[in-house]
Amino acid sequence: MDQEKFYIVVTIAAAIIAISFIAQAATFMFIYRAIKRLTGIAASLQAKAEPLIDQAQGTVVTVKTSVEKITAQAKETFEKVTIETRAVAAAVSASSQEISRLARHQAEQFSESHVERGEAGQRLHCGSEVVEIWNSSLLGTRLPPERPALAAK
Repeated sequence: MDQEKFYIVVTIAAAIIAISFIAQAATFMFIYRAIKRLTGIAASLQAKAEPLIDQAQGTVVTVKTSVEKITAQAKETFEKVTIETRAVAAAVSASSQEISRLARHQAEQFSESHVERGEAGQRLHCGSEVVEIWNSSLLGTRLPPERPALAAK
């Protein structure tokens, strides 16, 4: 009887192993189908996403190129403006110095010509401004009534 029980146990074990193999095969078939569907979905998503990724990369390259061009233009413009500003400042300085020198020279000539005539001061009209020129040696002797502040000095 022991032999028969052994055969029954082996037969049952073989049946269980066979059923187990069938269950594993069914599971593997199910997993294979699921993987196949997931692979299809992934390929579909990839096909849809690749053009968008390519477009985004193209846009990034275009923006980078534009930024580099604008940066170069801005640097060049800044350098030109700096040079022009320095040139204008130098011209204004030179012009101011020349105008001051000419005004001083004309004032001295004007003052000398009016001192010879015996006048203490004179008003010059330059556009909308009035320039008064006074001979300092005569200030203490004669002041016009519209300049009383100079008498106190």
